[in-house]
Amino acid sequence: MNFSRTLRSAVLAGVTVAALAACSAPANELPNTVAGQLPDLTSLGLTSFECGSGDAIGGSFQEPKDPYVAECWKGSPQGKTFLDIANSTQASVIQATGGSDATSDACPEDSLSSAGGISCRAALVTKGSQMVLVRTVVVLADPSAALTGLPQNPTQDQINEKISGAAVEVLVGTQPTSDGTTPKPSASS
Repeated sequence: MNFSRTLRSAVLAGVTVAALAACSAPANELPNTVAGQLPDLTSLGLTSFECGSGDAIGGSFQEPKDPYVAECWKGSPQGKTFLDIANSTQASVIQATGGSDATSDACPEDSLSSAGGISCRAALVTKGSQMVLVRTVVVLADPSAALTGLPQNPTQDQINEKISGAAVEVLVGTQPTSDGTTPKPSASS
């Protein structure tokens, strides 16, 4: 089954139904509900902070428009890589909101280089004709420090060992599905 095509068809059908049923449900009902369901990430070893003040994501952060929200977290979870944090956060988001995985439609591929490390996950939450996308972005706060001392041609195990416990910043935010599509963000998003 082509999940991308199915998701886009579901989003388009939902937008059409929403237009027809606009009088029956407040437009902000699902975004407000999902905003209240975003998970507390302290169990992952993270602490919350003001989104615009982060070292890694602070400069690119854009405050979402009401009723959509963003929450930011940071820390150096022992024994976990930034990819582990992305996966754990995604699992928490899906469990808390009842959403479904939409990562392949709404996120670029995970990336790690000396310039940075970033991982994106997304969940689509639906209720009747309403839809909300919850996107999680996890970045290495200081990639050069995290990757210091790697050999010239490191193995995957050596890389995982170096980035395990490295400082990360996490952005979890809700957003509309807009015009019925969930376009992939650019690499700079």
